[in-house]
Amino acid sequence: MASSTAGNQEYGTRPDPAFTNENNQRLGFRFDAEILYIEPWGPDSLRIRATCLATLPEREWALTEKPSASTPVIDIQGNSASITNGKIKADISRRGKIVISNTKTGKVLLEEFARHRLDILDPKCSSLRIQPREWKPRLGSPDYHLTMRFES
Repeated sequence: MASSTAGNQEYGTRPDPAFTNENNQRLGFRFDAEILYIEPWGPDSLRIRATCLATLPEREWALTEKPSASTPVIDIQGNSASITNGKIKADISRRGKIVISNTKTGKVLLEEFARHRLDILDPKCSSLRIQPREWKPRLGSPDYHLTMRFES
């Protein structure tokens, strides 16, 4: 009997990406060594945090003042997931690419820049092998440097 942790054909021996609904307050995405959370941050806004550590640090960093509470709508559909907070919506694909749009107009406001062949049906499929988020370890430290790429 095959083990369920053996992964799948597309990803080899790596496990499938996983989406989570964290107490109906934030959308979680886990794949490989990355953990990513998208959560409401006041009216019509979202906060995106990511880490390559085992857990996301609880420190608030630059955003120290907690905004007014809001209840997001989180929708997980197997190969993709989304979180909506008022007039803003973030969709995340099974590849981890985030697209942020206006819920009233449907217009894409911000999209992560990714150019690779992981999804051959993507109109932006390319041989450049550019990931939307690039993690580089800092030598002699448990920390990472993150480069994020966006287009609008």
